[in-house]
Amino acid sequence: MSAPASRAPDITVVEPIDWPIADAWALIGTFGALGRWHPLVTACEVIGDGIGSERRVTLGDWHAVERLEALDPDAHMLEYLMTDCARTILIGVRGRMKLDAAGPDRCTFTWTAWLPNPAPEGLEEFLRGYYPQRIAHLRAALDASAESRQA
Repeated sequence: MSAPASRAPDITVVEPIDWPIADAWALIGTFGALGRWHPLVTACEVIGDGIGSERRVTLGDWHAVERLEALDPDAHMLEYLMTDCARTILIGVRGRMKLDAAGPDRCTFTWTAWLPNPAPEGLEEFLRGYYPQRIAHLRAALDASAESRQA
């Protein structure tokens, strides 16, 4: 199930990525490959296949479970719902990661979130800081992959 069309997102973070869209999508477009670009991920297990599958993620001393809600490789979009989390403030957050081409060697990363209603106190502020950090980690992973290809 996709985010409600009648409800505007609560958070939208848009950041440029100085990499071709195909390179960025190769990292974020695989639901179970979160650890390839998120440095806090110590384990990621996918249960099931396709829409409705879950990824169980370990991030140091805490865990999260996210369900794949939508995946559109042609539109470079992945949407998930946080169904369980040691940081309970995050349960019920629906996130969408989308890439849009912005030239031959550049794209735009839009991370959108719909918060539970009512949203726990502090959640919006937390995510407004969290998403830009993770996008920076994607950039770092892209840079590292280019460096390893040159070595």
